[in-house]
Amino acid sequence: MIHVEVVETSSLGDRSYLAHDGRLALVIDPQRDIDRVLALAGRLGVRMGNEWRAGHLDDATHIPLPDLPNRLTEVPDGTVWVHCGSGYRAAAATGLLIRAGRRVVHIDDAYADAAAAGLTITAPETDRRTTEGRRP
Repeated sequence: MIHVEVVETSSLGDRSYLAHDGRLALVIDPQRDIDRVLALAGRLGVRMGNEWRAGHLDDATHIPLPDLPNRLTEVPDGTVWVHCGSGYRAAAATGLLIRAGRRVVHIDDAYADAAAAGLTITAPETDRRTTEGRRP
């Protein structure tokens, strides 16, 4: 599993992220690297529907955490970056996905910091990809 941790760099007025798998570490500068890093992976939001409708990461697939065990086939192919509101539900989803044999990046940071990290946020009224409550 790949862990992503926030590295506060207050002297620079910014923050960076440290991605590591226990053997290899990579520092990600959000302003420079985030688009290139995320282009290599799918995005999975596991927040509940009301949170998703308030805004979400652009191009993310939405499967609320309680639905995930029954909807694993809907998770994007390849490496998946999993996020939620604070990191707790993303950690639970990461465990489920690892047990299913998937390569996962657990984003352990608040969703509220996503835009500041350089991620594009989609307004709910312009996106209809939410699939809450849909069963396969």
